[in-house]
Amino acid sequence: MDKVHKSGVAIIGAGLSGTALALALSQKSIPCQIYEARSADADVLTSGVVLTPNGCRVLDEIGVLSRIEAKSFLFKQSIIKDGEDKTIATTDVSSRDKKGYPAYRLYRLTLLKEMKKMLVERNVPIHYDAKFEKIISDTADGVSFQVGNEVNHAAIIVGSDGIHSTLRRYLTDRAPAYTGLFCVYGHIPTSPINWPDKDFYTGSCTVLGKPGSLFMVPEVADGTTLMVGTQFPYPEQDREGWQTYAASQIAF
Repeated sequence: MDKVHKSGVAIIGAGLSGTALALALSQKSIPCQIYEARSADADVLTSGVVLTPNGCRVLDEIGVLSRIEAKSFLFKQSIIKDGEDKTIATTDVSSRDKKGYPAYRLYRLTLLKEMKKMLVERNVPIHYDAKFEKIISDTADGVSFQVGNEVNHAAIIVGSDGIHSTLRRYLTDRAPAYTGLFCVYGHIPTSPINWPDKDFYTGSCTVLGKPGSLFMVPEVADGTTLMVGTQFPYPEQDREGWQTYAASQIAF
């Protein structure tokens, strides 16, 4: 532990997991730094995230929950309907009485910005435009690693650099397995639509029809914006292939 307090922890990636880890370490007075390959203004997270009761508990422990509750949509049920608008399943998502915490939904970027703001308040540095390249050495004295053209040292290095993690390759040759499903989603205002019933927009709702499933969930505290999405089979692409596809209006 003395080594950790002396040399600190290096975190690769300033996403939700990397920033959450940094907040937890800062609470224990363990020095840490985050290295992020992208620039400070490159966050483009357009979808939301569900905070389950267990997730809310973790965020509460690191001081985040109270700061984002007012920006989050509180929902209690997840509903599944068939193509004829018949409710075929209802799942209780959250109950303070049973679990102590609710379930929330909010934009990922809203959550990420709040956690980064907290890191600034706690003087935890995030180095942007700092791409992790490779491990130089890994010994009992710590880890030396290259970021850009610089060599850095830490007691421990933690990879939070996403599904295409560079650091993961140092530990294993295994790569993420593609499930064969592609997701397309967008956001719509709730009020202009003549909904069959309020189940469609007052919580998480999935409609199982012949064309496939259509899922929807509010993204903001007052429920006025709804994420609507669907999934369909699509051939696997490499990282560049997905980026090209996502940028093509014709493909969509």
